[in-house]
Order: sequence, then C-alpha cells, then structure tokens
Amino acid sequence: MDNQNKVIEKFITEMVNSKLDFDLLQVARIKPFFEDELTVLDNLKEVRTEICYCIFFGLNQAAITLTNHLLEDTLKTGLLYSEYGVKLLNDLNDMDTFYKDGLDKYNGLDLSGTINRSCSKGLISKEEKKILHEFRERLRNGFSHSDSRKIFKDIKVPFWMGSFRDIDEEKLNFKECSISDIPQFQGLAKSELAKNHSFHYFNCVYGILKKIEKKLS
Repeated sequence: MDNQNKVIEKFITEMVNSKLDFDLLQVARIKPFFEDELTVLDNLKEVRTEICYCIFFGLNQAAITLTNHLLEDTLKTGLLYSEYGVKLLNDLNDMDTFYKDGLDKYNGLDLSGTINRSCSKGLISKEEKKILHEFRERLRNGFSHSDSRKIFKDIKVPFWMGSFRDIDEEKLNFKECSISDIPQFQGLAKSELAKNHSFHYFNCVYGILKKIEKKLS
C-alpha cells in the first residue's frame, strides 16, 4: 500500500508541476473576475469560479465548455427573474413553486431562442445578440457537438503532399488544406484555438452577465 501511495503521490506531483508554468499576464487578467462579487445572479458564482481556475491552469477547452454553460444559465436566469421577480431567501414558504411556471416556460428553450428572447425582453442589445449568435455557432455548437467545420470554418494550413514511401521533392505537391478536413491534426488545433479564444469569450459573456445583473437589481 505504501508503494502504491508513493506512485499516486508522484503522479499528482508531476501533474501539478506540469501546470505551474503560469502566464502572469493571464493571471493578472483573470484575477478581477475571480474576486468580483455577484449579487442578484449569485447562483452563477460557482461556475464563474471554475472557469477562472480553468483559464488560470491553461485548461482552455474546459473553460470554453463551462462558458457555454455560463452563457445559457445567465440568459435563462435573467429571463426568469425579469418576468417573475427576484425572490429573496428570507421567505422559503413557496420557494419550490414560485418559479414553476417560469421554469416550464424557459427551461426548454434552445440557445438560439434564449438569445432572441433575451434581446426582445431588453436584457441584451441587438449588437450583443449578434455577438452571442456568433459565439453560439462557433464555440458553443462547435465544441459541444464536436463539429470541426463550425470550429475551424475556413482556416487552412500549407502542406507538401506526397508519399513517405517515395520521397522525391519533384513529386511533392504544395497544397493548402482545411484543418476541418484532417481529423489527425484537430486535437492540437482545437487546443490552440481554445487558447486564443477562451479568455475573450469568457470576458464577453461575463460582461453581459454584469449588465443583466444591473438591470435586475
């Protein structure tokens, strides 16, 4: 058992150390979000904090996936509170029935419908609606449904095409290929794309969350 514990401890140490090479700029950017206080939308604090941890440790695909959840939860909670009010926790008598009609109304909405309804209710602007639909198509649907064509769109990379069995420079053909058509390269490509987009996505969604919270206060 002692030997097994040592193996496990060694594995944990290696895992942690592999993620300790922090980008100080990234840490500085995420710190204000981590420390920010939520009021009306306090129920979203936990997922917000988990996203901060993901970005902090470079788990960018996980950060995008959780930001998808944060976006949808923000809008649906905003719709619920704007129509039915914010019930304080000082009266729990009808807590289990107070939002029943609203949950029945909004829980089944897909993200497209939720974004559109949020705009028509005045929770988000038309410009924010446009931005969120772009996020929905590429980052939410792309990553959640593993749709490479939505994730990479028309991104291409240069290749010299040829056979390793008969390497001859004269027989190689230069070609630009779409990453979305080459599954073998998509793992690394998704990781790099998520690294470049995770903070921007979270920053935009959290900014909208704070605006909605202000309107509900």
